[in-house]
Amino acid sequence: PPPPPPHLADECFSVFFLLLLFICLISLFAFIWRNSIFIEDANSTMSSIRRILYCLHPMLCMAWLPKVPTHKIRHYLLIIGTLTVGMALVLIVPMVLNKSTYGQLLNIWTAHISSDIFSITFGEKSLATSNIIEGKNFSLRVESFCASSPQIMLCLFSLLVCYLTCKLQFFWKLIVISIICIKMAFFANCIRIAFLGYLVSIESDASFDFWHEGFGSLIFSLIVMTFTCGLYYLIWSRENPSENI
Repeated sequence: PPPPPPHLADECFSVFFLLLLFICLISLFAFIWRNSIFIEDANSTMSSIRRILYCLHPMLCMAWLPKVPTHKIRHYLLIIGTLTVGMALVLIVPMVLNKSTYGQLLNIWTAHISSDIFSITFGEKSLATSNIIEGKNFSLRVESFCASSPQIMLCLFSLLVCYLTCKLQFFWKLIVISIICIKMAFFANCIRIAFLGYLVSIESDASFDFWHEGFGSLIFSLIVMTFTCGLYYLIWSRENPSENI
């Protein structure tokens, strides 16, 4: 048979290269971040899936490297490097913060505000002592990742992605948006903790597991991410009215 056209051969090589690069990067990132990705606790399935998705994002971006024009490769690698560092910070910062004094302070603030929300919303008196919420017939401890540090880091990373793709004219606007979104993430998580306290008070273990570690926990993250990206787009669209969709 006649040899394939040159452009078809190039396409085949590109596909092979992309698959090979994808497999190598999966193996590399899985090894480097193995303590974050692979969790022995069987109840942490959703948490493990989220961490794997964090690692997949920069790999998928690197797979497009052969398609990038030569004069833009350096800029492309700089962006991918920034995204990869951001992904690493999303994983690392909450772990480091939760072991520090600031992390404990964040847990205490979360417990107190969640206790107030619980009392106002459900009409039942609850008190917060340190990072423990106590009600008439329940007790809930706020610790580890129960505070809002993961959601806050996701907000900041989402804003980083938005800024890299659609830059604002004034950097101070990005700072203001970041502060608003951090407060939003913290308050949304306090609402979630108050709701978990209610589920404990009515002894609904299945619902508690769903909203604590299951798919329900992602709903609050979705709300926070929608607010974050929506606010950024609102500000950006006002600066660029001709590019609105």
